[in-house]
Amino acid sequence: MAHRAMPLLLRICAAIDELFIAEVGPQGAKLVEEARKMWLATGKRNRPADAQGYVHLLAQHIRDPDRRTDFVEEAKDCIRL
Repeated sequence: MAHRAMPLLLRICAAIDELFIAEVGPQGAKLVEEARKMWLATGKRNRPADAQGYVHLLAQHIRDPDRRTDFVEEAKDCIRL
């Protein structure tokens, strides 16, 4: 069974995707695609707070701890709207 996310949540994730790709470069698009599949496979997504797990899946691909922390903080701003 395919799991889905609410439209608002998908818009939040799209903003997070942009931040991530800006951080890691063009290869980030492939990582985003893989992370989104993994994140959605774990269950239905209904709340903006559900995007935190998605952020952490992406953040693990940023090696520099300071840049990773910056990405997570910026992504949290997307979640708060």
